[in-house]
Amino acid sequence: MKVPIDENASDFAKLSGMPQSYFEKLGSEYPDDDFSALRVFLALRSASRRVDAATAHWFDLYGLSATKVDVLHLVSASADGTTVGRLREHLLMTQPNVTMVVASLEGAGLVRRTIDPSDKRSMRIRLTASGRRLIAKMTRGHLAALEQSVAVLKPRDRDEFIRSLWRLTQSFETTRIPK
Repeated sequence: MKVPIDENASDFAKLSGMPQSYFEKLGSEYPDDDFSALRVFLALRSASRRVDAATAHWFDLYGLSATKVDVLHLVSASADGTTVGRLREHLLMTQPNVTMVVASLEGAGLVRRTIDPSDKRSMRIRLTASGRRLIAKMTRGHLAALEQSVAVLKPRDRDEFIRSLWRLTQSFETTRIPK
């Protein structure tokens, strides 16, 4: 029987939230299987949830959700704004959900929608002056907090982490479950 947890079991157990008994049960039920891919998957999902929970208060300080902050950053990335369709592509959200977030930001005076001059059927979303000031204020604080958070990784480790995460993300996007 392969051991489903390695020498980093305590770190993995803390990260995944899964008790050692879960993996012991899997190991006894499927003795010929390797659970390293499952460990990677559970660690990735758990890390994502934990980072979201740990950083949610950063956005709460401004009365925003992480999604609204993502929209503001994406809108700010282009001098002439963006469209709901582009936001939907980047955020992997449905168009009605993106429209609802944009409407909320517009109601708060952070973005404005205007008819796209190149396509009268489409709306361009741009930051208002208030939106630009808020992004500038948030960015300074967030960059400092992020630097403190990732200080545990050396610069070359950060680059390798990003490359590995990208490869893993691409693999998940193309992998299909066999029937």
